[in-house]
Amino acid sequence: MQRSDCSRRFGFAFIPVDVVWHQVIGPDLTAASPPQVVGAVSSSAVALVGVALVLSTTVRTTWQPLVDRPRSVDAVTLGILALLALNWLQLLTTEWDWGNQIAESRPAWVYPVIVGAVGAAFSQVALHATRRVGAATALALVNVALHAVAVIAFRLYLPPGPSIAAHVLLVPAAVALDVWYARQMLRTAPRPPALPTELIVAVVYAIVLLATVFPYAAWFMSVPVFDLLSVLGSVGTAVPAVVVSSLVFARLGAWIGSPGRSQIAPRDVSRQAEMSMAARAVPGELATQVEAT
Repeated sequence: MQRSDCSRRFGFAFIPVDVVWHQVIGPDLTAASPPQVVGAVSSSAVALVGVALVLSTTVRTTWQPLVDRPRSVDAVTLGILALLALNWLQLLTTEWDWGNQIAESRPAWVYPVIVGAVGAAFSQVALHATRRVGAATALALVNVALHAVAVIAFRLYLPPGPSIAAHVLLVPAAVALDVWYARQMLRTAPRPPALPTELIVAVVYAIVLLATVFPYAAWFMSVPVFDLLSVLGSVGTAVPAVVVSSLVFARLGAWIGSPGRSQIAPRDVSRQAEMSMAARAVPGELATQVEAT
């Protein structure tokens, strides 16, 4: 709570700096100006503390599907994370959505690096904080829906308006992430994923994302424009960025979901009790068989 309060106070204290920044520098040339980035970081810190507080009010469960006994805390968590992801994508990718000159001046490989790092970060936080397979896909779909509303409004009042790009690109990668966790995690629950599994799933996420970015950009976006060199640059930079983002934010998500009631769910307690009773019954059965012989 103290860290959250410090982050909140820091965010408010930085507002006058934003005013001075504009007086000295002038209008922002890009959405990701230093004052905006600092404000996004402080607000994200406060929101993640809120997610931890929400999850601390319920019993910590093992990994299970999102639709299996859905909980209100999971919906609140995904709602907060969706708003944060929407904010960061707006901050870092809006120039490409509008196809302006700033985006044209940037190397093409920067776009998949940003989209992949942001998408992997929030997908992993959603999965590991809730331990719900399907959380990444739900998060991506909510993002698309919220962004679509904003795009429609911009196209009505500021035509031609932006395109729907980064938010759509994250959906296939999120589905691949959930499918992989459905294969691996539901078999080994309640054990956490091993490092080799996390590395493989991060690479799978990056591959699916890149396989979606290149054709989507060619068909529906004016920028970025990918040639062979920029494709190779995207692969060489986006894959490591996604892997690092996945590993870091998977641990952050697990840490966010750990405070509060750390005991396992009642269903798992009853399952462990049954296994314990069965284990105790085995020696007795063996003794009976020995006496009978």
